[in-house]
Order: sequence, then C-alpha cells, then structure tokens
Amino acid sequence: MKEDIFKQYLDAIAKVFRVPKEAIVSNSKDADAVEARQLLYYMCFQRQMRMVQIQRFMTKEGYDPGRPGILKGIKQAAKKVDADPDYQTVTDRINNNVFI
Repeated sequence: MKEDIFKQYLDAIAKVFRVPKEAIVSNSKDADAVEARQLLYYMCFQRQMRMVQIQRFMTKEGYDPGRPGILKGIKQAAKKVDADPDYQTVTDRINNNVFI
C-alpha cells in the first residue's frame, strides 16, 4: 500500500519539477533533482511512512540514500513548505491526487 503511494508521489513530483524520475532516485546533485528528492522524502514522511520504508522504496528504484540524508531532506523541504505558499499549494495538489 505505502509503496503505491510512494510511486504516485514520485511520478507527481517528477512532473511538477519537470525532472526525470531517474534523476530524483539517483545521486544527482542537480538543484532541481535534489529539491524534488527532498520533497518526496517530506511528503512520504507526512504520509506516515517510516524512514526504513522510504529508504527501501528508494533502493528499489535504484538509489540507496542514508538515513541522515533522508532526515536532512525532510527538514529542508519542511522549511520550504512553511516559508513558501507555492510549496504548500503543490503539496496540497499532489496529496489530493494520490490514491491507494
């Protein structure tokens, strides 16, 4: 169930950021890919996914992030969501279109 939600988030975030999914689930340091990856971590965490689940789903997609990287990404994205109403709009729109 949670993996389906993860994949829907990945697809939606890739579309919003206009970044290939492969870049999000890679070690890419491209600013757009990093920002998209951080938002993916944040949205999954907000959806009550555990760190180990997020890490497992990312690994299945081809990237093995460490727990510290996931935590940092969640914190960075949370700051952006709190500070920028556009981010809140994006997260709301994505959440409204994600179904089990």
